[in-house]
Amino acid sequence: REIEARGRGGHAHVEACDCGDADAVMLMSERVVRSHGVPDVVLNCAGQGQWRFLHEHSVEQVRACLRVPTLAAALVSKAFLPRMKARGVGSIVVIQSPVSRASIPGASAYVTARYALRGLCMGLEQDLEGSNVQLQEIIVPGLASDYWANNPGSLERMPLGFAWLGLFCDTSCATAARWVCEAIENRKREVVYGFPLPLYHKLNDSLPGVSAFLKFLVGTTGHTLLAPIEHPPPAPISFANYSGLNAPKTPSPTKGRAMASSPSASSPVASLVRDPAEGPAEIAQKLSVGKQQLRILKERIQDKRQQIDALPPPTSSSAERERSKLIMELNDLERLLSVGRQAQDALQAKYETHFPALFHPSPDRDAGEG
Repeated sequence: REIEARGRGGHAHVEACDCGDADAVMLMSERVVRSHGVPDVVLNCAGQGQWRFLHEHSVEQVRACLRVPTLAAALVSKAFLPRMKARGVGSIVVIQSPVSRASIPGASAYVTARYALRGLCMGLEQDLEGSNVQLQEIIVPGLASDYWANNPGSLERMPLGFAWLGLFCDTSCATAARWVCEAIENRKREVVYGFPLPLYHKLNDSLPGVSAFLKFLVGTTGHTLLAPIEHPPPAPISFANYSGLNAPKTPSPTKGRAMASSPSASSPVASLVRDPAEGPAEIAQKLSVGKQQLRILKERIQDKRQQIDALPPPTSSSAERERSKLIMELNDLERLLSVGRQAQDALQAKYETHFPALFHPSPDRDAGEG
């Protein structure tokens, strides 16, 4: 309505789409181009994500925060950019949160997604250099929408004083639409709306230390102690059935790589992060399970070494990739064995003073572990 009310012949079309689904986005873009032609402006405004401390999130909740808005904006922009560049004109507009410039406690995944979206905008700006297609980033201080209702418990995490800074306030959708239209017409790279948010933004650019201290004074009180880690959640993947290494991998060019799996609550590693009140029988059972898991790992390491030794000399790039994959899997297994041994020893030491009768150290460590 705002675009049409400006009397410049513009029309806005809204398309319902799961913007985090690459296939759905591609079908949507084809539908738009067939029905309306190549758009002059593509507006990325999808967003979601509860405000939680990182340890409160499930893995799926973290993925969802990154899927929308970050992945969604990337997929939608990718779908329209080739045609817009071929036509030689257009704007990719991204609606941003103040959190992309001022991180807050208690919303780790949300902050990560917004900073990643900011990085996407910076990368797209460089990609579009020399073309008439422009990247625009519009920062608004929040909307009077259903976001808080759809993400229960998030508004309560709002740091005290952030409304005073102008970082968050309930802006009407009509006002936000007017701001967006003004920014598109002015073709500015970055626009900040909602007083005093623009002043804070300039302060952050010129004197980041002062703005960071101001944010600290008003942003780390009120809710930072709401979620102590009383009961660490169990890790989702079994340590004994460590199957993540069997999945196909592409050799990583980086030196350091994250482990593909985590130990379960029954593993010696997970036992260290708990403070159980088990009796002697439970402790003995836990240690026995840990030893069995270490034996399984040693057997898998031996099998993996035999697979590598049995490989013929590589004569092609595919054979070299297969050998590299097996070597990486072996390295992962050996690291996991080392961590498991250390955890088993630490677990035994932890309870040794309380239940001395359970522990009979063997002079042969390998014979005791298997």
